[in-house]
Amino acid sequence: MKPIFALTIGLFSLVVSFNAQAGSLGTLVLGGTGCTAEAGEAQLIPAPGYRNRYKIPLQIAITKRADVSLVRQSCNFRLPVEVGANEKVVVSNVAQWVRLGASANTQVKTNLEIFLTGTRGNPLTTEVKALDKPSRLFQTVRSEGIVAESECGKSAIVAGNLSANAIGASQATAAIGMLLLDVKIVSCEK
Repeated sequence: MKPIFALTIGLFSLVVSFNAQAGSLGTLVLGGTGCTAEAGEAQLIPAPGYRNRYKIPLQIAITKRADVSLVRQSCNFRLPVEVGANEKVVVSNVAQWVRLGASANTQVKTNLEIFLTGTRGNPLTTEVKALDKPSRLFQTVRSEGIVAESECGKSAIVAGNLSANAIGASQATAAIGMLLLDVKIVSCEK
């Protein structure tokens, strides 16, 4: 009788500790043919001085020569987030710097989309079109506030797709820096 009682207490302790556990961020994975960082598992970097703000090495650098008509690169990330029964994932405050340059008769375009898998995000697009003279652009693309939010009690995968393409008769470049975003696990209670 004692061994059954001990097993029952052990299972009860396991269930209690599992239910009390808060949500957690999983392993960041990069993919795509154009990432400046190696594809595979990557480090999720906490942003200094911020809580729940992270740097993700979702970066692309392309150079198009005049003898090539089109260059396209893409990079993506996936970050699983486990939540408890009364929690949800909130992704907000996206920012990323972009530097574009195009010679005459060439254009360069970037597209960033942040979302939860199974949904669509609002693309952040940056573009430079050079007609008769070179054109350059350096800016930070931003989406302030909430960009994605899970249902209460449902774990999710935070995802991002980044692409850059250059097309035309002349040279062009695109350099895109680290992605910054907030990923929070919050209570569903108001």
